[in-house]
Amino acid sequence: MNRMRILIVEDEGVLALALESMVNEFGYAALDPVASGEEAVTVAKNEQPDLVLMDIQLAGEMDGITAAGNIHSFSNIPVIYMTGHSDEGMLERAVLTSPYGYLIKPVSMYDLKVCLEMTLREHARNNKKQEIRNR
Repeated sequence: MNRMRILIVEDEGVLALALESMVNEFGYAALDPVASGEEAVTVAKNEQPDLVLMDIQLAGEMDGITAAGNIHSFSNIPVIYMTGHSDEGMLERAVLTSPYGYLIKPVSMYDLKVCLEMTLREHARNNKKQEIRNR
């Protein structure tokens, strides 16, 4: 069975482990969580996950929105943002990177599962449409 691989980018260790546990419980394969935008870009480039679950406020110089923009410069990996801060400016910046979702922390198990499933299905549909257009 080829399980979808999900990269979790979260700098709060306990939350990263909880998200990893939930992702695995849903039947996906969670990659080892990373805590910085810089690590997220490197792992996304090297591992090519099927989806990135990205906190916006991260350890390091690069926030999650900048990291997602960098990831989109070399791939079309879908990103779902998570944040504990939902101000308008941050939302406007996030929207510019075309995320598939935007979850406000604390994230419930149900909301996370629904968002992951919807994102992976929509992304697969978009890829099929693109393949048909490219023929």
